[in-house]
Amino acid sequence: MAATSDPLFESLQRLQPMLDAFNKSASELCQTNKNKAEALAVVKELEDYYGKLHKDLLSRYEILNQKESNKNTGDKKNTNKNVGEKTPKNESERKQEKNETKKEENKEAEGGGGKTFGGYSLPKILSIRVRPKMERLCRDSDGPGLRNYLVNNRGEHVKMGEELPSALSMAKDAAVLVLKAIEGYDFSESRTTSNDKKESYSSANRRVCISLLECLFPLLGRDENVVVAKEVQDKAREMARVWKQKMGLEKRLDSASKLDIQAFLQLLATFRIGTDFDHDELCELLFRITRLKQSPALASFLGLSAKMPDFLDKLSKNSKWIEAVRFSHAFGMIDKVNLTDLLKAYLEDSEKDAKDMVKKGGGSESSLNNSTMREISAINLVVKIVKEYNLELLYPLDDLQNKLQRLEQVKEIRKLAAERKLSKGQRHRANKKKAAAEKAGKEASVDKAEKKAAASTQEKNKSIVITPEKKHKAAIDKFDEKKSLIGKGTI
Repeated sequence: MAATSDPLFESLQRLQPMLDAFNKSASELCQTNKNKAEALAVVKELEDYYGKLHKDLLSRYEILNQKESNKNTGDKKNTNKNVGEKTPKNESERKQEKNETKKEENKEAEGGGGKTFGGYSLPKILSIRVRPKMERLCRDSDGPGLRNYLVNNRGEHVKMGEELPSALSMAKDAAVLVLKAIEGYDFSESRTTSNDKKESYSSANRRVCISLLECLFPLLGRDENVVVAKEVQDKAREMARVWKQKMGLEKRLDSASKLDIQAFLQLLATFRIGTDFDHDELCELLFRITRLKQSPALASFLGLSAKMPDFLDKLSKNSKWIEAVRFSHAFGMIDKVNLTDLLKAYLEDSEKDAKDMVKKGGGSESSLNNSTMREISAINLVVKIVKEYNLELLYPLDDLQNKLQRLEQVKEIRKLAAERKLSKGQRHRANKKKAAAEKAGKEASVDKAEKKAAASTQEKNKSIVITPEKKHKAAIDKFDEKKSLIGKGTI
């Protein structure tokens, strides 16, 4: 920890009371402001930004002090050693410094930290190495080539997605490059592949186009009011109209797939052309994809903030409890909804679903396990949301975590019982198999003995068989015997 006499440290310490005073003044202003929801949203955004900035400055200050301390310690130790001699500690320090430097570079590249909407962060430009082929395609502004390259390598979509924002930043005009790429958006039916487990080409093509539009966000700017070049917007606007027609959205808003709706809304949001389209229609489309974590961000960049109160009501009436919580948090409207009722309603629905699982499964072991897992998943999701949004004061978690613990115990007891049952069955099968093997072994031994005896008997029979040679020898022996008797006068 730095000494309190350090001027820089004292300045950082004085920043916190200033932030507290700002928050107090802002809260008082919100109470008197007619448009309270918008004021709260602005205050919340400023509070988050400066709070993160303050923490980041303190963190970096500590890192600098630690580096200086490590350097001084290393210099003292090196005076007692030969020049160039390395120690394990110094090597560890160098690795730590390298990691810290990389983290700092990434933070700077993110542009002050990614803006979040209901737990969803916009893509970030990280200081990472981009594969040469992707870099060349971006520098050459080869949109179709880039799209095909990403589709053909969709098995590496996670790694390539991390590189894509940095790769786009290498293009002369990233917006034009992306427009060229998404001109090849596939509206046809999904084409089959040799392996059904693999994502279809059509689906991969659409997802790649959506990714390109998402990754263009940090390059065009992270704010809703960013000005995009008019000629670029005109091209995007014309493309959006073509897409709307091809997706059948001009006739029926429910005719398009959710993936197509996401792509269409992402196109409007990325190029900030949502104001050119009917907001009621956009809300209808958005309602179909509210389960996506990025849907609050889309709503914000589409300019639908004024529609959010009615939109939240619609979410609640259609039992989209979690989505209502996410949207209300993203737009600073937590005070406009009854958070406790929303989360309780979601848990009650989950509990009802769990009971239905048991009923449909006839109370089988499998249905009981699935039912328990359904409740556990629901509780975990609620706990995650409450903690992520810092809503513990509005929704205490003690009772919920106790219930979660009981369900985990029930799951563990069932698991142990199943293992014991399985072990008993396995032992029975093993004993049965062993007995069968022993019986088979005995039968094999008897068969072997019988075969051996038969072979021995056959050998004996072979030995007493009278062959012509034996007959001839017997006749000679008999003749010699008679000759001997005649010589003696016996005959």
